[in-house]
Parts: sequence; structure tokens; C-alpha cells
Amino acid sequence: MHRFIARMSGPDGGDQGRIMSTIRELAHSLGLSITTVSRALDDYTDVSALTRARVRAAAEASGYRPNAAARRLRRGQTEVVTMVLPTAHGRFDEPLYIELLAAMGPHFVKAGYDLTLLAAPPGDEEIKTYLSRPA
Repeated sequence: MHRFIARMSGPDGGDQGRIMSTIRELAHSLGLSITTVSRALDDYTDVSALTRARVRAAAEASGYRPNAAARRLRRGQTEVVTMVLPTAHGRFDEPLYIELLAAMGPHFVKAGYDLTLLAAPPGDEEIKTYLSRPA
């Protein structure tokens, strides 16, 4: 399911916050099916170029932002990289971890991946953390 975010302006032109809406509402406002809007946003060629442009323009005008979690679920891809951080005393004190995160972050963002951190308790539990995660 896609979601879009629209900004509402008050009488003084000020921002009154965000209104969350679903792709259903975007589709309804365009007089199109949810499937057509979804496929247009994903740039499927079975949707005409004119319709794709119309949907993209309406989504942009409304401040549309797809729901990343829903998109990942639909595609069967997590698009998440998890870094396991040791929590034993003195193990995370090394600046290497922060430097590594700072260096990797922009590359993951550019590629459309989220970076998550997972704390690993010391000892046997730390090893289990590494072994229990899918590759």
C-alpha cells in the first residue's frame, strides 16, 4: 500500500501539519483504480505514458511519499542492512564503528537501503546474535 503526505496551509499561509493519506485516496482523486496508480508510480509500461505522467504530477503536487515498508513487502525485498554492534564493555569504544557507520550511511541512502543497528550482548549471546540472522 502506498501512502502520500500532503501539506495543508492555514488562512495565514502557515503550515497546519501533515495529513496522511492512502493510495486509495490518490486514485480516487484521479478517477483511476488503485492498481493503475500503483503501476504508474512503479513506472510499468502497460500504463500509458500520459497516465504515468498525470499520476506522477498529482503525487508530486500532493507531496506523495510511498510507504517504504509496504513497497518492500510487496517486492519481497527488505532493502535493509543490519550492523551488529557488540555491547560488551570497551567493545564499542573504538571510533571505528562510528566512522564505519558515517562512511556507509550515505551509500545505503543512495541505494535506497535502510541501515539498522542490532545490539549484541557479550558472550555466547553475541555469537547467537550473529548466527540467528538470515544472510
